Amino acid sequence: LGAPPDEPSWGGMLTSAAEHLERAPWIALFPGAALSLSAFGLNLLGDAVRDLLDPRLRGTGAG
Repeated sequence: LGAPPDEPSWGGMLTSAAEHLERAPWIALFPGAALSLSAFGLNLLGDAVRDLLDPRLRGTGAG
């Protein structure tokens, strides 16, 4: 399950950076930030779609 080992992925980048964190902690910064921002953005998108499509929330003033 997941990406093949020869394909780059953010999780693979974080795993390979783990062995170098003592010398260069910034190596994990960019893949970790990209992963966090993507998860946060998708969460916001999901909330917006739910607010638009959930009939129970219409007319309640929520949001």
